Amino acid sequence: MEAAVFRGLGDVRIESIPDPEIEAPTDAVVPITHRVVGSPSGIDRTTACGRTGKRFQPTLSVQVSKRGMPPSSSATYPVVDDRYVYLFGGDNEKGRFNRVAWNWRYDLEKDTWDRSVSDAPFTQSFPLPTFHDGWLYYSTGNTQQKGGQNNYPGALNQRYDPETDNWQVVTPTPHPVTDGSGIKFEDELHFIGGWNTNEAFYNENRDYFRGEVKKQHTVYDYESNTWRYEDELPGHWHHGGTRSAGGYLWHYLGTIDEVAGDGPDQHTDRIQRWDGEQWEEMTPAPVKKMNFSTITSEIGPGDA
Repeated sequence: MEAAVFRGLGDVRIESIPDPEIEAPTDAVVPITHRVVGSPSGIDRTTACGRTGKRFQPTLSVQVSKRGMPPSSSATYPVVDDRYVYLFGGDNEKGRFNRVAWNWRYDLEKDTWDRSVSDAPFTQSFPLPTFHDGWLYYSTGNTQQKGGQNNYPGALNQRYDPETDNWQVVTPTPHPVTDGSGIKFEDELHFIGGWNTNEAFYNENRDYFRGEVKKQHTVYDYESNTWRYEDELPGHWHHGGTRSAGGYLWHYLGTIDEVAGDGPDQHTDRIQRWDGEQWEEMTPAPVKKMNFSTITSEIGPGDA
């Protein structure tokens, strides 16, 4: 069979490998359909790479499928058609608060950039990228339009179709938020914590006020284009990482105000997981970090 084989950092190849076989009564052949390669901001092994592309996974050989793109659960920029990466939004070279709506396409095969693809309707920095049903979604973050920096109800939610080169603006996050973390979990987008830099605008006198931004756990249903709130987080969380693995939603490190305090060191070592009903504290990490990236891998330090 053909498989995507991970040979090393930046080296994924389509190769012919022997078909799997049953050798013992306890063996099973299990199709792997949701995997990922690469991450600028934290990825899950349940991301794939394009509406009509082949399916990837970084640590195992997996069967290639041309039946379409499976759902992604990645907070990263997915590879489309096994070839293209779309780099969207952010701040330009003028520095902070110079938001852009630029959409650049990078060709992994030719090592070239293409600026001819359509830019987004609105500027957006710190967007959370996910993939669903052929669309690249860019959710939450800041903009200099629609009222300016955190000055409007909700946070942007835009989506892009690489096949038709078209954008759509979909239902925004129900409160203005940036610098949280999120992931696709059980086929919905979960956004954890974050903050709003304009507390004078987001306050208890507003109709859409739901409590402090840092304690909010919001969920976006791609199919119905609606948001809902889960129970408040057990702390004020922001600048951390979120993963989806083993049937749990995980939150890593970042800043938890109740732990970090007001001093110059705002990092924490806390790890929590959510089973769909409640959060559970796990073994702390050996370091304290914020603003980092993560990857779920079956390769440990002794195997590298």
